[in-house]
Amino acid sequence: TLFRSSLTKSVEIDEMVVFKFIKQCERWLNRKLKNHCKKVFFKSHFLEMTYMNKDSYIKNIKDAAMTGVPCKLRYASAIGLSPSATIHGEHLESILGLPQNWKPLQSSYTQSGKGGNPGKEEDELSPEGEATRSRDDNNPDNRV
Repeated sequence: TLFRSSLTKSVEIDEMVVFKFIKQCERWLNRKLKNHCKKVFFKSHFLEMTYMNKDSYIKNIKDAAMTGVPCKLRYASAIGLSPSATIHGEHLESILGLPQNWKPLQSSYTQSGKGGNPGKEEDELSPEGEATRSRDDNNPDNRV
């Protein structure tokens, strides 16, 4: 495992060098696009993803998208879909009524309701627990 960890860190260093070059290419391409198409402004973006970091990149982008960060097109691109295929697919699914009929799998992000520990019964509380409950110390509104 020490060798694997060292190799992983070495690959990350090599990826950083490549990503630095890719960022330069991205800036050059965006400058060319801006000079060429003055009326229509759009921007290109290269994903910082390689074969070696693909799984962790997809996981991080998916987690960010599920918490509301606007990166759904990057996630779709990371799993191999083009932005136009993603947008057209979403439009087709809405025409077919799939968002109303198909619900996402339940996860901690999609569940609603009051979370946390349901609490103990009165007879199970210690004296400190009874005092905490009587003062309502666990209520976030009572905290300073």
